[in-house]
Amino acid sequence: MEPKVPITFEGNNYDLMAVAGVILSAGILLSCVPGLSCLWPFLPGILGIIGLVTADQAVDANRTKKLSWVALGVSGLYLLFIVAMIGLYIAFFGFAVAMSSQQP
Repeated sequence: MEPKVPITFEGNNYDLMAVAGVILSAGILLSCVPGLSCLWPFLPGILGIIGLVTADQAVDANRTKKLSWVALGVSGLYLLFIVAMIGLYIAFFGFAVAMSSQQP
């Protein structure tokens, strides 16, 4: 008789959606790849929404909900960061144009 190996993660596809969302969220925090920055925040957000909607069918519904909320939270924060950077970029050039149009 073989010794029983402890299970590291037990779940179904719905549990894995939430885990994938958290892994992608961690990837967002470590990502500085130009071009992917606009796509990255949407993937964990979508997986987080799918995880929340299907959490009742998961093996561990509480874990799936927590991981889905983490994925949604990181995705939302990163989207806010991108919007803030775009706003600062526009404000900087607006300020530069306003200063250059003034006569000495």
